[in-house]
Amino acid sequence: LPFTLETFLASTQLKKIQLLEEVERLTVKAIRANTTVALEEAKAAKEKELTIIRQESANTVLTVDLERTEVTETTALLVGKVQADSAKAIAVYNQQTENLRLL
Repeated sequence: LPFTLETFLASTQLKKIQLLEEVERLTVKAIRANTTVALEEAKAAKEKELTIIRQESANTVLTVDLERTEVTETTALLVGKVQADSAKAIAVYNQQTENLRLL
């Protein structure tokens, strides 16, 4: 077959179409790869956010437990003080009653 301008143009056109198809295929591949990477990054960010929320929740529970313990200890101290004060008051009352009886 003789090499003519028409065959050259047809060959060039075919190569151009093949290159465009290759570019399109690579573009689709890149888009898929970028989408996969973006999804993985979003998933990792979400997991990190959930981890932070879990840690904050755990810290809140610990704080509430510590505050509850402090309230319980303070209440116990106050009850102990009231009982001691009551015992003193009763002892003083009994002593005064005894003193009055002896008079």
